[in-house]
Amino acid sequence: IPVFPLRVFRQSSFYVRRNGPVRSARDIAGKRCGVPEWAQTATVYARGWLQHHCDVPLDSVEWVQAGSNEAGRAEKVDLTLPEGVNLRAVADRSLNQLLLAGEIDCAISATPLAASNGPDAPLTRLFANSREAEEDYFRATGVFPIMHTVVIRRDVHERHPWAAMNLMLAFEESKRRSVERLAQTSTRFPLAWGPDHLKRTGAFLFGDGEYWPYGLEPNRVTLEAFLAYCHEQGIIKRKVTVEELFAPHVLSRTKH
Repeated sequence: IPVFPLRVFRQSSFYVRRNGPVRSARDIAGKRCGVPEWAQTATVYARGWLQHHCDVPLDSVEWVQAGSNEAGRAEKVDLTLPEGVNLRAVADRSLNQLLLAGEIDCAISATPLAASNGPDAPLTRLFANSREAEEDYFRATGVFPIMHTVVIRRDVHERHPWAAMNLMLAFEESKRRSVERLAQTSTRFPLAWGPDHLKRTGAFLFGDGEYWPYGLEPNRVTLEAFLAYCHEQGIIKRKVTVEELFAPHVLSRTKH
């Protein structure tokens, strides 16, 4: 169902050595870049941004797959990588270790790398001001990356088709109450100027529309971008429409 509890921009997920060769996104071309999984949602969006907005073709990078801070992470999806794209797995070391050792030049990780903690840490985010880069990306594309959605097992949906709509309504109401709490001036959250931040962020991301909208149409641009990235990166074997992803009778209710 088109319920999206987690959305995160991913320009903040690029890590480099503080004195390493990568100083900008375009510097990643011709370098070695690590990912925890090729099919991980965070890295899909990050590579899509590199290829389409930073002029870094995927086949210009040597890709390395390993766990972010722990060795042994494995790919969970059967991939059909595009021609010319090379990906090798490293089972005995983490991205954190590989980047420290100079065996990769950059890493994309949704989880902060262990050696990036602290002002003098040897690893750092590629963008000192990630928010600025992420706002620029949103202005250019209208894409606010969706990380998670809510899924119903097919056999459950076939037995109880009404459950999809009931869950959709429940999540909508839960979100409404959450946003209502955020907008209050009480000290519910340890965040200075919380209601003002909510208002300004909402105006930037959603304009006059609903805050953090669920449903297909308010999120079509983001969903279509993600599906296009998945296809061109070899994660799905055919082009998929956003309508194929969700229960049809739930889509008929979603807001336009």
